Amino acid sequence: MTVANTGDREGEEVVQLYVSDLVASVARPETCLIGFTRLSLAPGEAVRVTFDVHPSRLAFYDEAMRFVLEPGLFRFAVGASCLTSASRLWLRSRGRWPRTRSAQLRPLLHKWAGSLPVEPCTA
Repeated sequence: MTVANTGDREGEEVVQLYVSDLVASVARPETCLIGFTRLSLAPGEAVRVTFDVHPSRLAFYDEAMRFVLEPGLFRFAVGASCLTSASRLWLRSRGRWPRTRSAQLRPLLHKWAGSLPVEPCTA
């Protein structure tokens, strides 16, 4: 996603990445912050923001207290807060961590950040 300072003064913004596990076998938080970056932007400056997400950031402890990445559907949202997330992406996990690497998610997140239409947050 690209963040731009359209004003005539220097500004700062914190871009946050959230994830929701939509089909977990145990109760999970509705939304979890899994990444953020703070930007200082000069007037008229634009910066492209990317996030690398390691699959372990999507894993959790199941009922047997094993750290697992279950097959399922995850919703990613990016924005200034969980209430102002500008766009969303859904990814389906096949539950193959730890063999999965963050590099495998990177192309999907990069493609998403530059091509998906903006969808208002309904938190």
